[in-house]
Amino acid sequence: MNMDKWQSELDRQLEKLRQEGAFDNLPGMGKPLNLADESHVPQELRMAYRILHDNDMAPDWIMLGKDIEQSTKNLRQSVIRHLRQYQDALAKASTPEHRQNVERVWMHAQHELRSQVKAHNNMVLNFNLKAPAGIRHHILFDLEHEIARQKS
Repeated sequence: MNMDKWQSELDRQLEKLRQEGAFDNLPGMGKPLNLADESHVPQELRMAYRILHDNDMAPDWIMLGKDIEQSTKNLRQSVIRHLRQYQDALAKASTPEHRQNVERVWMHAQHELRSQVKAHNNMVLNFNLKAPAGIRHHILFDLEHEIARQKS
């Protein structure tokens, strides 16, 4: 098994454990990390990290990562909501004109979603450029894939 398959399998198992709540209620959960040990911080960044820590702030890439996680969640919910509205309206459409109107509304919703995805993916690219080596990159949001996934 090559490294990519191992990584995928590990990611799948970790995600399954996370969904099952295996990481909930761990000791120290919700408490700030002890950042007094700066051995993991490059020498030239230690003062900046100390200033951020002393002022209850985090490096930009960490804050951006949190924004990306929330944005991903919001995008998925929005796709689900728009897709359900489309499917419900299409099922109730009784005339060709009504179906055509439903399709027009769905096309408009997809256009709005694409704009949101573009902004989201720009954040992802920004994060991936800013994050230090060794930090896992976020993946781009693929709207068509997400719509297909929600349809199945």
